[in-house]
Amino acid sequence: MVRLHCAPVNVTLLAIYSPVNPNGQQMAINASDRFYADLQRAVNKTPPSDLLLIMGDFNARVGKQQHQTSDNVVGPHAVDHINENGKRLVDFCAANKLIISNTFFQHKGVHQMTWMHPGNKKWHMLDYTLVNRKFRSSVEDARRPRNSCVRKRWEDKILDDLDQCQIRNWRKVTLDRDKWRETINKNAQVKPPSTSITETVQHFKQRAQDRRTLARNGSPRKVTEILTRTVNNNYNCPRCKKSYRPQGITNHVRSCAMEWCKQNGIQPR
Repeated sequence: MVRLHCAPVNVTLLAIYSPVNPNGQQMAINASDRFYADLQRAVNKTPPSDLLLIMGDFNARVGKQQHQTSDNVVGPHAVDHINENGKRLVDFCAANKLIISNTFFQHKGVHQMTWMHPGNKKWHMLDYTLVNRKFRSSVEDARRPRNSCVRKRWEDKILDDLDQCQIRNWRKVTLDRDKWRETINKNAQVKPPSTSITETVQHFKQRAQDRRTLARNGSPRKVTEILTRTVNNNYNCPRCKKSYRPQGITNHVRSCAMEWCKQNGIQPR
């Protein structure tokens, strides 16, 4: 809560985030009860002469039908059907003589709705600005700028970047390769689209094809099947000539081979 000393009246700002809609679940109902109890205590501390602004994500939906029964709280431009959190919000506003200012101004949906349901892809208005009823005329407009307060899912970000790089059928060719998803996510999510993404995807695509070909032709031989045992039942590394037990020769040969590739400027596969 922030109180600004202004003229002719002081302004108190409250930024909130409400629990999700309960949908009949007792734990969620208790969380909503605690939230509105805490919010009521904060409102009670606000001087009655202040212009009170409560802004944030209420996780509530209100509709035009509430304008017919509570026109001093909900305006004619609500866009949803009311839910449990919406009923709580309307009751809270009525008890504290507040209005939901967003619903009193007519705008396009892109300037009203702030959240898209991941299942049915339908947009909803969940973020509101509440203001004292007596200061209603002081609010000239309430809307959200285009593309603000909308968190794009990381899948959408990847799809946009892949489209810019003209990579097709990426879902089909990456179903069985988590490494590709990690690479695409790494390049597309934290960095701007890069021209090297196409080459990166093609590189891992070829590696996967090689693995599938190798699997069809039979499993690769183990290190212990290639090397020859010594008289002490140990194995000698063909590069550094060191002797290792069967439990340690595989890891050593792998690291030794990586070092050899590094010294000779060869990219290990």
